[in-house]
Amino acid sequence: SVMVRGYLATADGARRVDFGPIRDASDESWRERVALPMEKPPGAVREGWRVDEDRETESGAPICAGLEAALKTMRCREVADVTVAAASGYDGDLAGDLAGVVELYELEEDPDEELLRRRGCFNDNEQREHRAARVDGVRDLGNAHVKRGDLARALRRYDRAVALAEDEEDEILDDEADPAAIARVAGAKRATLLNRALVYLRLDRPGSARADCDAVLKDDPKNPKARFRRAKALAASGHVDDARRALEALAVDADVSLARDARRALGDVRKTQKEHRAAEKKSFSGVFKSPPKPYGPAPKPPAPPPEDPEAVWRRNLMRSAK
Repeated sequence: SVMVRGYLATADGARRVDFGPIRDASDESWRERVALPMEKPPGAVREGWRVDEDRETESGAPICAGLEAALKTMRCREVADVTVAAASGYDGDLAGDLAGVVELYELEEDPDEELLRRRGCFNDNEQREHRAARVDGVRDLGNAHVKRGDLARALRRYDRAVALAEDEEDEILDDEADPAAIARVAGAKRATLLNRALVYLRLDRPGSARADCDAVLKDDPKNPKARFRRAKALAASGHVDDARRALEALAVDADVSLARDARRALGDVRKTQKEHRAAEKKSFSGVFKSPPKPYGPAPKPPAPPPEDPEAVWRRNLMRSAK
């Protein structure tokens, strides 16, 4: 996690985003010293450190891609002038080139990073419960980002939660482990996969959403949420007939609220099917038509050719001989 202080502002200074006050803000000598005196040893931003997805900054202001790139070149407690191009900045009121002063105030390691590195240390059931609770906690952070509409951050948090759960599954080596604790980790993973599938659908990534739903259905074949989101992923990826069959089955045996959603989605799928068929009919119209008929009455058949006179004479001669 990276804690940031300072500000970024537009060229005219009319709009700015504040990240909290810089330490010793009244002392301007940092511009000559480049960095403030360190209260603890500085450390380069290593692989695996990242901007905190949840606390963000002291003021709660978001960190844009350009600022994040600048922070990766700074040391802890360093203060620097930062310029961010519009393409790497913010949208809305803060759109455009930005400039300001920021301080890389603190580096902290996420607890789930520590858990991931301590492989083989969680065969104890109590620790396994702790890991499952951590998976739930990281998933809850993703849920909070979904509510705020920040799907990119939500997806990253769900990825972390799934990684935690999968790491625990790989390290279940004790045959006498509590089945309830193991089931708790598996349940936390399934819940995270379902939430991640929803985010994938909203990000128009139906293939990834379908893969997450398939992973859930492998362990829980009757899971209604997995079946519903898988059907929506099928519809979004163009498998309309498969989606219709899945939704028809779900509308019958799901609970009341989910069955209602399934019927609503089924109506959308049927409408899509009609549109597809109409488009196919239009695209193939005229390809297999029979040739047009001529206008007016049908022409008379041609007259037979005249008979050979000698043949007529011979036929009459034969008749008179009889």
